[in-house]
Amino acid sequence: MSDRTVSRQAGDLLFALGALTALSYLAAPFVTLNFPEGPVWKASGIVVLGLYAATRRSPVTAAALFLSATGDVMLELVPPNMVGGMGAFGIAHVFYIIAFARFVRRDAIATASWIYAAAVFAVSLVLLVWFLPGMGALLVPGLGYQAIITAMVMTAMISRAPAIARIGAVIFMLSDSLIALGLYKSIPAPEDSVWLTYAIAQILLARGFSEASRARKSA
Repeated sequence: MSDRTVSRQAGDLLFALGALTALSYLAAPFVTLNFPEGPVWKASGIVVLGLYAATRRSPVTAAALFLSATGDVMLELVPPNMVGGMGAFGIAHVFYIIAFARFVRRDAIATASWIYAAAVFAVSLVLLVWFLPGMGALLVPGLGYQAIITAMVMTAMISRAPAIARIGAVIFMLSDSLIALGLYKSIPAPEDSVWLTYAIAQILLARGFSEASRARKSA
């Protein structure tokens, strides 16, 4: 068995561990955990996915995942640090924008996908108008965060990045919209839907970017 095969298998195991650990947090409502066990469990799967991305020589993706894990911890504090969490996730999305933009720079814009980018912008604008009256003290960070994640998903749509990474970007925006429902409109999202969509989004982004990076650098 070659060293490359062993490395690939080790990376796949790391990915599986990260994905399963992230999804295991769906059981959190049924378990009573105090600080720091709860935040550690919440962030651990995303951290492992970050390590997987790092082993696949995808440092930009790894940075986005580590920053996301930081945001997860901030939102788990008592009381939650909403501004800090938004800031960490906002910077994470900047790294995801860079990752998608690299595909645009290398492979050019997928012009046929402009309609999808325009649809993302339109949906974001409608949600903004709806959420705006309830933003209150979170108006400035909320507007900034929505602008960044919208830019991230629009960049994903016009890029030629792997399909699973682009799907992950869309699901990430869906997850954040579910959070915003409760935060700005006091409409609770279906149980576990926020974490399920978030975890799936991160898993798809980690896998899509990391495998593309590995394939490109081993070619």
